[in-house]
Amino acid sequence: MNSLSGGETAAEQVKNALRYYNGENGKVDYASAFENFRKAAEQGNAEAQYYLGSCFLNGTGTARNPQEAARWFAKAAEQKLPAAQMWLGICYQKGLGVKQNDAEALKYLTFAADNNLAEAQYYLGRMYCDGAGVSKDPEGGLIFLRRAAANGSSDAQYYIGKVYSEGLGVSRNFDEAARWFRRSADAGNSYGDVAMGDCLQRGHGVMQSNEDAVNYYRRAADKGNVLGMIKLGTCYLDGVGVAQNRQLALEWFGKAAAKENPEALMALGRYYSQSPAGSADRAKAIEYFTKAASQGNAEAEYWLGVEELNAAGSRGKTITHLRRSADAGFPLAQVRLGRLYLTGGNGVQKDEKRAVELFRKAADAGNSEALYFMAVCLSKGAGVAANPAMAAEYALKSAESGNSFGQYLYGIFCQEGIGTEKNPEAAFSWMMNAAKQGNLAAMAQLGDYYLNGVGVKADADQGISWLKKAAQENDSNAQFLLGKIYSEGLLVPQNYQDALGWLNKAAEANNPRALHLLGVFYKDGLAGMPKDPEKMFQFFKRAESLNNPDAICWVGLCYLNGIAVARDVNTAVKYLQRAADLGNAEAEFWLGVCYQKGLGVAQNDTKAFELFKKAAAQDNSSALFYLGLYYKNGRVGKEDPVAAARCLKRAADLGSAEAMYNLGLFYDNGIGVKVDHAEAARLYQKAAAQDNAYGQYALACAYEAGRGVEEEPVKALYYYKKSAQQGYKYAMFMLARCYERGIGTDRDLRAALRWYEKAAEQNMLLAGDKVKAVELAISLEE
Repeated sequence: MNSLSGGETAAEQVKNALRYYNGENGKVDYASAFENFRKAAEQGNAEAQYYLGSCFLNGTGTARNPQEAARWFAKAAEQKLPAAQMWLGICYQKGLGVKQNDAEALKYLTFAADNNLAEAQYYLGRMYCDGAGVSKDPEGGLIFLRRAAANGSSDAQYYIGKVYSEGLGVSRNFDEAARWFRRSADAGNSYGDVAMGDCLQRGHGVMQSNEDAVNYYRRAADKGNVLGMIKLGTCYLDGVGVAQNRQLALEWFGKAAAKENPEALMALGRYYSQSPAGSADRAKAIEYFTKAASQGNAEAEYWLGVEELNAAGSRGKTITHLRRSADAGFPLAQVRLGRLYLTGGNGVQKDEKRAVELFRKAADAGNSEALYFMAVCLSKGAGVAANPAMAAEYALKSAESGNSFGQYLYGIFCQEGIGTEKNPEAAFSWMMNAAKQGNLAAMAQLGDYYLNGVGVKADADQGISWLKKAAQENDSNAQFLLGKIYSEGLLVPQNYQDALGWLNKAAEANNPRALHLLGVFYKDGLAGMPKDPEKMFQFFKRAESLNNPDAICWVGLCYLNGIAVARDVNTAVKYLQRAADLGNAEAEFWLGVCYQKGLGVAQNDTKAFELFKKAAAQDNSSALFYLGLYYKNGRVGKEDPVAAARCLKRAADLGSAEAMYNLGLFYDNGIGVKVDHAEAARLYQKAAAQDNAYGQYALACAYEAGRGVEEEPVKALYYYKKSAQQGYKYAMFMLARCYERGIGTDRDLRAALRWYEKAAEQNMLLAGDKVKAVELAISLEE
């Protein structure tokens, strides 16, 4: 060690110390530097006291001693040396060599900042922005950061960019963020390089360019920035901005991991995790994830959970890792664990409330997938009270974050007016965004929008094109829609072969709607299929097991009517109740019929009435008809002919022939409406056009009497005959009467006898009397 000259001043000793420290004498000699700093410091030189404190703090030329560091910083700070004031403040902030004291930390950092020390202004700005030891004040923090940035602090320039990028106490502004990140990067700050690369890769505030992003990541990596190394390695791994090169990716991950950085260890784990399951490299992935997790890296814990979740037979450990990661606040883990709680499985008991708690935490951190799941839960009332408006808010946030599922869901909300106003154009726009990202459900929905002109001009070619794109990627909903379209032949030429081809593919994927439709084909003998009750029931049963409401209802009706199964009204009611609970209008109607007639349940008109009302609210024409009769007859409550007429009119408008006929009677007799024979006749005509025997009979009566229409006996005869041929005894009787009297035809007693006999066979007493009279008339004529 070089001896010190007794005549040297403190200032000269500081100069000598700096020469030793910086190696200006040919080599670095921290011990000699320390000794010179000590001598000068003991003489009261503030600069030497500061440097001596730094040596003690960092263990440079001496053993590390935070207490001595703080003591010497304090001495220099008493002489108002800004750097010493700043480091004394940092010691108080972090409890280095002194008892942690936020107030003292703030005092000394403020002294240094007021002395225009850029680094102190930066630290002070961070304190206010983060609320570290002071009340959180982002605006005040930004003032200090701007002062530091103006004084050349590239760290401050970087952090201002972060404030704008993340919206920390200010409105998020990617343009402003990118401007500050670029200034920091241009000043040589490696974190600025990484942030600028991220802006370029995402297109935040600048034109998107993966190639330019790679250049910035490389600049940061060349400066030894671990995050820059990881980002660059990831680009090589995924082929983003550079040609894919797994070897270079591995090299950069290795350089970063050499510093035992947990993020780098995790990146290596991700690299090896892309290897085939069971390989040696996959084992390495677990090794690196474990190393990173042991250092408290929450993301590594998450990937350990994923690895084990994918391993056969894994249960408890998987959940342990995911829980650790979720508890540490890692959003991906919170979402993954939330999904397990939402549905149950993999050793997790279903707990929708716990799922929502996890989704909410991740959503608060801005995770787009969590925002989507919050929207789903709020819309369905799963684990939280249903709140359509809030669901729409979450869905919109997810959509705006670029999540294709969020875009799809918000599109549906806009289409149906769930939590927001109906907006077909917005629905189409969001669905297009999701479809362009390859979201299969969105592609299928977009195809449906084009076919039906939802938010866009109807275009069958575009609709079929989008549906085929999704169907060819095995989206069962798109396959179902294509099958339905080809079977109907409304938008494309009818093609049963193509229809069945797509429907069978969808059915193989257990698409409930496809299974139900195939059941309908076998029920009605459609699409070239034979009527086959057994196959019909099989398809309905498969769809029912997947909770398809229509299929559940049909299984109930099969049991109710003994179709393909033994008749069992008790079982029928169970299925109808299930479907009704899912809001199926047809099931609500038939369950109402069961209560009305006491089939499988105790007879209960009040219950029947309520079920008819529910189904009627969904425009079920049969329910509207029955409801009208209930109001007319006062089976529950007082008679209400006006309400009865209203129900029958709606049912008639929906095409119910029974309602048309009965509403005609209302107009003929002034029940709940003003008498209007012409309107009555018009309704009878509509019912008759659907081969409704009662409508045909009533229309015949109108033509015979000239009530509401011109008197036309020939037409009266025609409609009496149409009704009689369907077995309606009163039409048989009136038809016989026409033949007996020659109304609308030549008199024909034998034809009259034949029809009177048919009516008498149905226990019509008057017809029996007429048989005898006509037989006598025939015998007299002979």
